[in-house]
Amino acid sequence: MNKIRISKRIKIISKLISPYKTLADVGCDHGYLIVEALKNDLIDYAIGVDNKKMPLESAKENLKEFDKDKYDLILSDGIKDVPKGIDCLCILGMGGILINEILDNPNRDNFKRIILQANKNNYEVRRFMVNFGYKITNEAIIYDKKYYEVDVFEKGVEEYTELELKYGPINLKNKTKEFKDYLKYKIGLLKDVKEESNVIDRIKEMEWLL
Repeated sequence: MNKIRISKRIKIISKLISPYKTLADVGCDHGYLIVEALKNDLIDYAIGVDNKKMPLESAKENLKEFDKDKYDLILSDGIKDVPKGIDCLCILGMGGILINEILDNPNRDNFKRIILQANKNNYEVRRFMVNFGYKITNEAIIYDKKYYEVDVFEKGVEEYTELELKYGPINLKNKTKEFKDYLKYKIGLLKDVKEESNVIDRIKEMEWLL
């Protein structure tokens, strides 16, 4: 096995794939999620998708010690070329608006589970998925040098409040230490912002959630 450093973020997200055993990692970059999932027998097969050749070459190198029938790598944009029969889709490390653009495709409904980690605009991602008939089945706040919000979606209809779409319904229910620390971090950032007229209201809202 290549000596690849797998981040805490990737390790945690890889465990959210279960019980599904087939994965499409769109925007797979260097293939670290696929490496982690295959190495720990979390999946039987994966497709890595990226729209750039160089990351796919890196992913190919990182995956070379796995059997060739365990994975495929394809140069493509989004989910349009992912074949049917893949149970779990991951899109990680992109802006929320771009993630929504990728998922605005009928192939979206081929997947049983969709795991999303948007770098920003998480509210827009949650609202988009809910509007297309998905419910939030799991969430995680991960601190790995910086904070990441992860949302897990499966098909289903559920009503959410604006507050739940903003912060995540499971985050609000469980209020883990990671979630509270994340809120405190965001409050600290807002206190340094003077030009936004609603900054005081946003701080009060997050402090109330604590």
